[in-house]
Amino acid sequence: MIAQAFDDLAQSLRILAEQKFRFYSLVNIDRAEAIGNYETAFTSVLNCFHNLYDAQQKVSGKKINWYDTPELAIILAIRNARHHNNANRIRSLFNYHVRTQVSPENEEEYLVIDFKSTDPDLSASTFDFYISWGDIDNLLSMPKEVSRLKPETKKLVYQYLVAEKFKDYSNECELDEQKLFINIIPLLVNAGIKIHKHIEGHIDDSLSSESKIFNNHFKLTAPIDTHEHIKNIIVFHLPN
Repeated sequence: MIAQAFDDLAQSLRILAEQKFRFYSLVNIDRAEAIGNYETAFTSVLNCFHNLYDAQQKVSGKKINWYDTPELAIILAIRNARHHNNANRIRSLFNYHVRTQVSPENEEEYLVIDFKSTDPDLSASTFDFYISWGDIDNLLSMPKEVSRLKPETKKLVYQYLVAEKFKDYSNECELDEQKLFINIIPLLVNAGIKIHKHIEGHIDDSLSSESKIFNNHFKLTAPIDTHEHIKNIIVFHLPN
């Protein structure tokens, strides 16, 4: 079960990267398709992490509590918000811009937050897929029966991201906090690294080349420091 779930995750991560590199050529031809493909690939990654969580819980032996581990809890929280249609389904920058602008061609400033590598020689070069911090904050503010998150888990997520700084950044840049977006890709990498050491013995490289690549990737890659923020103001627009 774990080997297959990890293989599915590896395949979905490959597809997500492919959609990143296809996006900017396709978006000028068909904006809706480009965004839809990218969103679908991201949702698939989230669902594959959840499937891995489910498979890992069913295997006897030492388990890790995902909801007590902020690197994993935030991924499950975002997946569940999308699955249960909570907190605007945690919008990407693409969908937020399309749904809040009169025309997607309108230029708008956004504050984007990335996270610093702890080891430039070992850590992966990540790309960006920005998601709404306002939506995540909204999710974490919801009652437990809606968010499905314990207060302790919510606190761990805020601490993991050092989220108290986000409001300060918005004020410094004179931008509404709703226009602050964080790069989810480093957080996916950290989640993969965190769970890998608990399931490594179950992974079967023979399932696919993707399994072999991501098995080695999560074994060798240094985690990304979510306490070190890289902030930038971007001027964003999309084709109509």
